[in-house]
Amino acid sequence: MRSISATARQRASSFLLLAVLAFSTALARAADAAIAVTVNRSGEVFHVAATIHTTAPLPTVWEVMTDFEHMTTILNNLKTSTVLKRDGHNLVVRQEGVARYGILSFSFESEREVNMEPPRRIFTRQISGTAKKMESEVVFEPVADGVTMRYIADIQDDSIMGNLFGTAFLKHEIEEQFQLMVVEMERRAKR
Repeated sequence: MRSISATARQRASSFLLLAVLAFSTALARAADAAIAVTVNRSGEVFHVAATIHTTAPLPTVWEVMTDFEHMTTILNNLKTSTVLKRDGHNLVVRQEGVARYGILSFSFESEREVNMEPPRRIFTRQISGTAKKMESEVVFEPVADGVTMRYIADIQDDSIMGNLFGTAFLKHEIEEQFQLMVVEMERRAKR
């Protein structure tokens, strides 16, 4: 009896593990299919362009993209995310975290000015941090089945990871961050 019970538990555990893996893979594939990122390098500057689509409505998309106080629960590479200053639609945000690429990782920090034009556009400019320079813009476009976001950024990265792996590393980071945001947008849209 004991071996039957142990075998049944082992099968149930294996089934549960497979179900969780299948669900996680399905989420990742769904988010992957909705994100297209290109990264090109010109001298020391990386130019990023991304198109991201979500079925979540615009208010939910905006809520997630501007939820800096809770960004550590959305993005798994952030340790801290703090709004240092708020003046209407203009913020100063400080974030710290760890970027990972394969088995390698490095710590980063960023303090940025965030200028928001709700609910259509967010422009950020780095004040200080690990990168030498970073400016980005995301524009939100409502479409029939949700929202398309168009993201562009110019990044002058001073990290070892950025210099060694360049475009592949940045592409991976941007894709992963937007994947996690899209998952959160769609989760919130269902509540």
